[in-house]
Amino acid sequence: MKNIFYSIIIGLFLILPNIVSASLATTSDFNSDKIDSQTKAFADAAGISQTTSLAFIIATIIQVLLGFLGVIFLILTIVSGFKWMTAQGNDDEVKKAKKTLTNAVIGLVVVLAAYIITSTLFRILPFGGGGGGVAGG
Repeated sequence: MKNIFYSIIIGLFLILPNIVSASLATTSDFNSDKIDSQTKAFADAAGISQTTSLAFIIATIIQVLLGFLGVIFLILTIVSGFKWMTAQGNDDEVKKAKKTLTNAVIGLVVVLAAYIITSTLFRILPFGGGGGGVAGG
């Protein structure tokens, strides 16, 4: 069972660079002389920004990582449920499955708390794209 889990984690880390590069590709600068006016018009119609801030890039990376953490939580939930269902009355296996499930839920709560804190800070701080303060000024 550990081999399957490690294979999934390694697979996710092999996919991660492709997803990050694809998400950052949407933030590229369209002010190049090589891009013709038709492509610029298409980018404007699609709503792709021509300038990208550091806060937007960081927020995109955080969203990608949170997506991966959600996938890892789902995998851990499925694996622990499978262990629990196939325990066949073995109390040790049921305890291991419960422990895995409990740890997965605790990890999800920690990740969600970190996301809430981060998004709140990005809204409050002036460089985060928010109003520059609590009053939204």
